[in-house]
Amino acid sequence: MQSYPAAFGTADNPAQTGSTAVNSLGYTYQNIPMDSTYRIVQSFAHSGSSLELSFEALGLQIPEDESWGIDNVTVTIQ
Repeated sequence: MQSYPAAFGTADNPAQTGSTAVNSLGYTYQNIPMDSTYRIVQSFAHSGSSLELSFEALGLQIPEDESWGIDNVTVTIQ
């Protein structure tokens, strides 16, 4: 069990829990389709004049076993 998008490391959820699409990207592991995509919306207060966002993954195994990507990041100021 791993954490998928909920709680970022503190919740145990089965793979693909809450995903918006499953096996849609064409990635396989041992010739079995195994990918999922998630829509994550995150809001936070910020009052500084600049902002730096860092997207990281640490402690992953080889890319053929564990990998991730990010696409379509939108930052909105209100």
